[in-house]
Amino acid sequence: KDATRVKEDLDLSCGLNKGGWAKGDSNRFGANRAKMSIPLIPAIIEKVLSTYASSPFGITISPYRKDNVDKAVLLQGVVDGIQNRSRANQAYTNALRSAISCGFGYLHVYTDSPSEKAPVNVCIEALQNPLAVLIDPSAVNPDGSDAEFAAYVTKISKVKAKRLYGIDTDSGNQ
Repeated sequence: KDATRVKEDLDLSCGLNKGGWAKGDSNRFGANRAKMSIPLIPAIIEKVLSTYASSPFGITISPYRKDNVDKAVLLQGVVDGIQNRSRANQAYTNALRSAISCGFGYLHVYTDSPSEKAPVNVCIEALQNPLAVLIDPSAVNPDGSDAEFAAYVTKISKVKAKRLYGIDTDSGNQ
């Protein structure tokens, strides 16, 4: 298939082509053929997500040696607290939905502290746009496990950039 046809097929399967059919489809399929689309892809996505909902996954700590069981139980409690505070199940579900829809999904794990003296909080959040994640271009593993860095790119206003980073957005000076 050529690139135009692939894009038309993707648009049709995702519901982006509001008419459901491309202009040239009458010529390809015949003028008298019924043209209708059945939205199957969202139903398939929800079927997979319902399987996850009945048996959700998360981070599990397993001891490497038998003498580390107590430490693993303690760490599992810490991780469970992080996941519960962060509503990690929502982030996992969102990442899974993206992976089913377009082949990849991401989470954002970060640390946050209200002040230098306050304890550090580990947070897990969903990323709404998986296309805004830029992975290390030198990574070769399909799952990106060998990537040395990644960036999540979002647009912010000039006023917010000035407030957050102290940068004069027009000149680039601090």
